[in-house]
Amino acid sequence: MNPDDIAAEAERRASALPAPPALEQDSPLEASDEDIRDRLTRWGFIEVDEEDVIRSTRRGGAPITWFKRMLAQGLRQYHIDQNAKATRFNLQMVGYVERLERRIVELERKLEEREETGP
Repeated sequence: MNPDDIAAEAERRASALPAPPALEQDSPLEASDEDIRDRLTRWGFIEVDEEDVIRSTRRGGAPITWFKRMLAQGLRQYHIDQNAKATRFNLQMVGYVERLERRIVELERKLEEREETGP
């Protein structure tokens, strides 16, 4: 195939794909501040179900999957500790952002009061 044929095939395949979905009501662009805070808090928690993510996609991968699961079992304490540290960091950052947000609101309120009363 020459480059023109490849480009035409790519365009044909792209036109056959479904259109991207429209923005949902609770998209980040339209979410309220409270929704965003709730999402950040939920996203801050790290929960990994190792049984779902440990597998081999190779042909005859059952022994490889078994080995990976045994290795993960041996390193489980380390993984739990790392996830706990990451979760604590994430939640501390969410708290910090919330404190900054409250501080900005307070400073904006003071600025508006100062502008209303004059110099």
